Amino acid sequence: MRKKICIGIALVLLLLCGCGEIPEALRDDTDISGELVPVAQFTNLAVDLSEAEMLRTDSSAFYFVTRDWKPEYQVMEASLYRMDLSGGKKILQGVYGDENLSVRFLLADSECNIYLWAGLSGKDSYLLRKYDAENTLLWETDVDLSQIAGARPDFILGGIADGEGRICLYDDLGKIYLFDEEGNFRKLINLEKGTLSGLLATGDNIMTACYLARNDSGRGMVLECVPVDLDTGKPEEESLITLAGNAMPFLQSGSGNSMIYIDNGIIWEWNFNSGEKSALLYLDDTYVSIEGTEVIAVNTSEQGVEGLLLRDTWFGCSEYAAILYEDKKLLPEKKTITLGTTPDLSAESMQQFVTRFNRQSKEWKVEIVEYFSYLGRYGNFLDEFTKDILDGNAPDLIDVRSVPVELLADKGFFEDLSPYFKKSAVVNKKDILDSIWDAGIYGKELCFVIPWFGLDSYLIKKDNLKNKDWDIEEFMRLLDEQRESSVFFYRGSHTERALLEYALYANMELFCNPESGTCDFTDGTFAELLEAINRRQDHGTRVGEYKDTETWERLLADEILLCQNTVRSVESYYRVQQALGQECRWVGYPSQEGQYHGFSQFMILGMNSGSGQKEGAWDFLEYLLSEDVQNWSQSSMSVFPVREDAFDNYISEAYDEKGERSSLTEEEKRALRKLAENAHLHPYRIFDPLYDIVLEESDEYFAGRRTASETAEIIQNRVQLYLDEIMYVTVQTGH
Repeated sequence: MRKKICIGIALVLLLLCGCGEIPEALRDDTDISGELVPVAQFTNLAVDLSEAEMLRTDSSAFYFVTRDWKPEYQVMEASLYRMDLSGGKKILQGVYGDENLSVRFLLADSECNIYLWAGLSGKDSYLLRKYDAENTLLWETDVDLSQIAGARPDFILGGIADGEGRICLYDDLGKIYLFDEEGNFRKLINLEKGTLSGLLATGDNIMTACYLARNDSGRGMVLECVPVDLDTGKPEEESLITLAGNAMPFLQSGSGNSMIYIDNGIIWEWNFNSGEKSALLYLDDTYVSIEGTEVIAVNTSEQGVEGLLLRDTWFGCSEYAAILYEDKKLLPEKKTITLGTTPDLSAESMQQFVTRFNRQSKEWKVEIVEYFSYLGRYGNFLDEFTKDILDGNAPDLIDVRSVPVELLADKGFFEDLSPYFKKSAVVNKKDILDSIWDAGIYGKELCFVIPWFGLDSYLIKKDNLKNKDWDIEEFMRLLDEQRESSVFFYRGSHTERALLEYALYANMELFCNPESGTCDFTDGTFAELLEAINRRQDHGTRVGEYKDTETWERLLADEILLCQNTVRSVESYYRVQQALGQECRWVGYPSQEGQYHGFSQFMILGMNSGSGQKEGAWDFLEYLLSEDVQNWSQSSMSVFPVREDAFDNYISEAYDEKGERSSLTEEEKRALRKLAENAHLHPYRIFDPLYDIVLEESDEYFAGRRTASETAEIIQNRVQLYLDEIMYVTVQTGH
């Protein structure tokens, strides 16, 4: 039977690590009779598990494997580590491999015996070894599968060891290789179901093969589990488990004939005998707050989950979470804050920060409300969001990239955040980059917080610029002058639509004023722009087929006129500077203001002025802008932090892809900071439905089915109708 971490040992470990007293609800003398709820107690581990592969946990330690590339052998070498929970020390248990041995992987059984599978240099055979938990070699055997029909030993990827010491390995085609407790090969099992997603020891004499496939509905996945009798090699009745998520789930052998997996933020146990599943732990429970993607090992008992081993790649830490059960009456009550977003925006990324905030907050719990947009780009989102406004159920916080920001702001929907910054001991106006602060202002109020950003800009060869200003007139002149020889580059495209979208990015105010609800596409300027773009017809090689280095070479050779670059890290900026030197200029988007660089924003958060939880909503925003979170994020998210101190730290300490110093010069640092200081958050990048209308109708002109003047007239009518409808909605809501 598999060893478990008992509650008593978990408590001892917590005490040894300085995590506090035994919870009241677990004392024998308690007379509290309320509801018991799970509570996670976290211990930071002095070991980096970011690239580790979990093997097994027992009552005193857990075992994991790291892999390092050995160029002299041209293999990934596996090393076994034993982590002593009581002491929190990382102990190198042994490195497996020499010039004659290339370790492919390691396995562990329920008694923490270790099995090694390795290739032998210069031979067609392989080596299978067994060590005990103290790293003593118990046996080894040479394995030659060359005479086994259908065997692919060079492509064996991993495996399991069951409670009887038998070993099951599998290859890239899902074939399973069974070895007995002495390491002797017994049989090849081919279920003919394709690539395995997991292989588990799920009971006496039972191995379960797991296959993951997308649900026919297009949403979620289906996990097909096939138990196999190891004596006969025959599959038993398979089970189908429907998953809500769209990624590979966490899988682990359970007690008896069962499997533990995580789906939709819940730890489940599936019993293959009964075909029933039971929820062991809700990871988003108020006093747990664990993200499912963090979990790399689960320990269970008859009571449920006892402990979790966690690997948080976002925050760069490894933790052990002991799950205790306390009386709910003894715990501080938390109030709920709702955060509205869409799955295609920030829901997944934001969940990482929500989880961390909920874990450390004693007063608040943030819940993400997802608004779906399956019926169109944002139409269905607006329907659902508008309904919640009318019903008085609008979220306390909302990612505003999918809503008509200008119109809602005009009606007072967003809380002015300036007073919160003035009172805060964590973050003030002086702590935030000026351009980011200005981007959050609408009218005279600070309506939005932008926690992280990228820079969206364009490069041009300096020799091609005739005028100082880079406005729409200069843009049209350049299109005509370079019409025959150059290619426009925009996110892999050089279509007429791409040119138009680029031209409008910072110039929509020439044609439309949503504050007044008016537009004018018919004064001749818009038609002139359409005609200038249409005169330029590029039909050469697709620029999107070029690698970055090829694109930059073509830019220097005048084969590409404009090159788009999204800079989300010092590393990406450094690569551009190294390639192009002083010959090119970050010109950005044409604008009446001259140069205009855009923010490639990670999220934009606004607070509902009608929220009943403004204090908690601000606490969350304050948390995102705190020094610790801002410095954590830049190392894991490939985005720029918005705090001055974190931004300066980042551009001073960045590394290139090889792990070496990027060595930005002081001049390059000043230039990068200047890009950030001169970037803008244009409201129409939030208000995308306007772009959809303009681009959709302009396609008809570029296809030759309308004149430029006719197209401008149609766009005028559609945009005005849209503005009228939005104005009506906002008036009706009272915001």
